[in-house]
Amino acid sequence: EVEDHLDVFKTYLTKYRDMLELEKPKGTDTSLYKDFDAYMTKLDPVSGYLAGKFGKEKAESLVNDFLFTYG
Repeated sequence: EVEDHLDVFKTYLTKYRDMLELEKPKGTDTSLYKDFDAYMTKLDPVSGYLAGKFGKEKAESLVNDFLFTYG
Protein backbone atom coordinates (compact mmCIF):
# COMPACT_ATOMS: atom_id res chain seq x y z
CA GLU A 1 0.00 0.00 0.00
CA VAL A 2 2.82 2.42 0.83
CA GLU A 3 4.52 1.56 -2.44
CA ASP A 4 1.46 2.88 -4.31
CA HIS A 5 2.14 6.39 -3.01
CA LEU A 6 5.93 6.43 -2.91
CA ASP A 7 6.44 8.11 -6.30
CA VAL A 8 3.99 10.88 -5.46
CA PHE A 9 5.66 11.39 -2.07
CA LYS A 10 9.11 11.61 -3.68
CA THR A 11 7.78 14.19 -6.13
CA TYR A 12 6.31 16.16 -3.24
CA LEU A 13 9.60 16.11 -1.33
CA THR A 14 11.51 17.25 -4.40
CA LYS A 15 9.13 20.17 -4.96
CA TYR A 16 9.27 21.08 -1.27
CA ARG A 17 13.07 21.07 -1.29
CA ASP A 18 13.09 23.22 -4.43
CA MET A 19 10.74 25.73 -2.78
CA LEU A 20 12.96 25.93 0.29
CA GLU A 21 16.01 26.57 -1.86
CA LEU A 22 14.17 29.22 -3.86
CA GLU A 23 13.11 31.13 -0.75
CA LYS A 24 16.35 30.73 1.20
CA PRO A 25 17.28 34.04 2.87
CA LYS A 26 19.98 35.96 1.09
CA GLY A 27 22.69 37.88 2.88
CA THR A 28 23.55 37.88 6.56
CA ASP A 29 21.24 40.51 8.05
CA THR A 30 20.62 39.17 11.54
CA SER A 31 19.08 42.33 13.02
CA LEU A 32 15.65 40.73 13.38
CA TYR A 33 17.19 37.81 15.23
CA LYS A 34 19.08 40.17 17.52
CA ASP A 35 15.96 42.18 18.32
CA PHE A 36 13.95 39.03 19.00
CA ASP A 37 16.64 37.46 21.17
CA ALA A 38 17.09 40.65 23.20
CA TYR A 39 13.32 40.79 23.72
CA MET A 40 13.03 37.13 24.66
CA THR A 41 16.04 37.20 26.98
CA LYS A 42 14.17 39.71 29.14
CA LEU A 43 10.86 37.83 29.08
CA ASP A 44 11.75 34.16 29.06
CA PRO A 45 11.28 32.53 32.48
CA VAL A 46 13.79 29.79 31.74
CA SER A 47 16.70 31.75 33.21
CA GLY A 48 15.20 31.51 36.70
CA TYR A 49 14.62 27.79 36.30
CA LEU A 50 18.14 27.21 34.98
CA ALA A 51 19.64 29.31 37.78
CA GLY A 52 17.92 27.07 40.30
CA LYS A 53 19.27 23.95 38.60
CA PHE A 54 22.78 25.04 37.56
CA GLY A 55 23.57 28.31 39.34
CA LYS A 56 23.29 31.89 38.09
CA GLU A 57 26.53 31.99 36.08
CA LYS A 58 25.84 28.77 34.16
CA ALA A 59 22.22 29.83 33.60
CA GLU A 60 23.30 33.15 32.07
CA SER A 61 25.76 31.33 29.85
CA LEU A 62 23.08 28.90 28.63
CA VAL A 63 20.58 31.68 27.96
CA ASN A 64 23.03 34.01 26.20
CA ASP A 65 25.30 31.52 24.45
CA PHE A 66 22.84 28.75 23.56
CA LEU A 67 19.19 29.78 23.63
CA PHE A 68 19.40 33.37 22.45
CA THR A 69 22.75 33.59 20.72
CA TYR A 70 22.01 36.66 18.59
CA GLY A 71 20.99 38.88 21.52
